[in-house]
Amino acid sequence: MSYHSLRVAAFTCLLMPGCLHTPNLNPKSPVVLGDTFDTTGESALPSRWWEAFNDETLNELVDKALNRNLSLKAAWARLAQAESLRSAAGASLWPQLSANASAGRARSSLGALGVSTDNSFSLSAQASYEVDLWGKLSNQRQAAELEPAATRDNLEAAAISISA
Repeated sequence: MSYHSLRVAAFTCLLMPGCLHTPNLNPKSPVVLGDTFDTTGESALPSRWWEAFNDETLNELVDKALNRNLSLKAAWARLAQAESLRSAAGASLWPQLSANASAGRARSSLGALGVSTDNSFSLSAQASYEVDLWGKLSNQRQAAELEPAATRDNLEAAAISISA
């Protein structure tokens, strides 16, 4: 056999599997769905969906996983933090006022002349305001208002993953 005929035979062997017909081994059969099945995906999932299985062991395991998971506890803490920051977010739109008061008394000996007493009082006030010319402060406030909702969604997604 010549070198050329070996190349043609090898090339033909490589192409032959592409010409084979393989039947569909997994034909899709119609599935009859129950009346309670929602094909649109618009109905809400019950919050404790696993209880539909009526399995006490499963209920205990999922409850244990949800109550003892440290990532979930951290997500709850992030939610509380986001809600606290939301309440403080509007403060930057108002003028900042500060006041300081102090009083002091000093006694010093003047030797043969006696004792000198000095009283000092101080009162100061300061006001500042940042003009939101470019919308930075209002955008920060809006982001802080939206953060709790996003954090709650993350928390719920984590809880769904854990319960699944």
